[in-house]
Amino acid sequence: MACRKCKRICFDKPCPEHGDKDLSSDWYGFVVIDDMKHSSMGQVAGITKEGIYAIKVR
Repeated sequence: MACRKCKRICFDKPCPEHGDKDLSSDWYGFVVIDDMKHSSMGQVAGITKEGIYAIKVR
């Protein structure tokens, strides 16, 4: 499941990032951010914490 708000991949409900229960099983691709200081992809995507994020969530 992926959170519709922050796109974080969640294995449990609710989203661990902000507690939102609006999750979707319809998502495409993912990116793993493990070092925010050196992640240009994370900065471009507006991601602020390490984790696994979906590229597209419907």
